[in-house]
Amino acid sequence: MKAYYLLCGAEYFCFPPYKTHQWEILPNLSYRHFNVCPECQCDNACIQRGDCCADLYFSFPHLNCVNRTIINGRYEKDQTEQYSALMVDSCPVGSSKELKEKCSSLNDTKSRLKHYPVTGNELPLTFYNIFCAKCNNVLNFTSWSLDINCSLFADFNYLTTLDEVVDLAIERRCIFQAYKKDDEFGESKEENCFDIDGSQTIITKCNQTSEWIVYDGNIAYACESFFKGNYRFFKNVFCYMCNPSGHEFMTNTIATCNVTGEWLIQDSGLQQACTDLPMSFSTAPFKNIFCYLCNRGNDSSHMFVDIMGKVNEFPIEDIYFHFQYDLYIADFNLQYFTA
Repeated sequence: MKAYYLLCGAEYFCFPPYKTHQWEILPNLSYRHFNVCPECQCDNACIQRGDCCADLYFSFPHLNCVNRTIINGRYEKDQTEQYSALMVDSCPVGSSKELKEKCSSLNDTKSRLKHYPVTGNELPLTFYNIFCAKCNNVLNFTSWSLDINCSLFADFNYLTTLDEVVDLAIERRCIFQAYKKDDEFGESKEENCFDIDGSQTIITKCNQTSEWIVYDGNIAYACESFFKGNYRFFKNVFCYMCNPSGHEFMTNTIATCNVTGEWLIQDSGLQQACTDLPMSFSTAPFKNIFCYLCNRGNDSSHMFVDIMGKVNEFPIEDIYFHFQYDLYIADFNLQYFTA
């Protein structure tokens, strides 16, 4: 996380590093409104929205993209691509051998028909089956449901074995899919993780520029994980870190504040962070993100700050839609505030 800290700053952490005594230098003012990194959140629901801050995301169990299709009787190739979801499909070190085996080995069709995925009620992570949830100490969860869609009529009510169900599903060209009911209408809002990178993303893996000299396994893992938040033309900030373009090795590094002459509101904490914290090759030509922040204009930056907001829409008695707007200002400077 240190490389992430030097690129984004402490305000993009849920568990600020200065509170854990890893790096005790901290700016006195807030600079999050400059949006130097993708906006992120720290609530439990962020895992479903895909906007968790990096330190929170990587505190969760490892997530894989798992196909939700259990039976593909029509043999449609796009079932894997269109119907996948992020799930925890492994147990942590120290789990019982029995739970580990049941979590990872029950992946045949009949086992999947008996053990649907489950989603935690307190921490909304989805687990491959109940055994994966239990070995990760998640005991309060809701089981997924099964959607059946057949090209030909099929009646499964009279069947007595799972083998008969599978045979009839294939014969009648059926698709069986696990899904999570997310609302009162029973519709699933599960995001397809197969295409989680987005069609506009250019770089999704490390060292595509062939100029990454010092390999860092943690950065490579984070880049190629399902951590979201496009950064410039990269899948996430970690893919940006491990794909240097060459200019990062420039010798004319800006390692002090106000070289540009544009920094007007002084911040001793920011100045100390710039000079005392290590170099980040990802912020060139600036030594680190703090040197960048104390070399840009900041006198009126709080006057025009974007409003962060949320809009809720829901039906009332099937007559009209009620809209709820929750808006708040991300930051402001009191000297510019007028009521």
